[in-house]
Amino acid sequence: MQYVATVDMSYGLQAMNCVAQGALDRGPLSSIRLIPCPRLDYDPIQSHELGELAVTTGVWPLYEVQEGVLKLYGKTREIAEGRYKRGPVRTIC
Repeated sequence: MQYVATVDMSYGLQAMNCVAQGALDRGPLSSIRLIPCPRLDYDPIQSHELGELAVTTGVWPLYEVQEGVLKLYGKTREIAEGRYKRGPVRTIC
């Protein structure tokens, strides 16, 4: 793979930038997207918040790999650098 990235639609600008970068690269590419699904028995208005929680808890890391080089971005990079405290994973009832 020339380019692989994870994106979360709660972080729209970063998602758009990764898709644009992938489109510029030649060769195989993959983007893995997190889009919370309201079929999981929650109010769809919470989709944005749930997407953010997936990243800030570390459940869904945001990264890209371009020609074998890993780059963390957004909150994932801040968590890895110790500048942001990862949130707890818990059940929401």
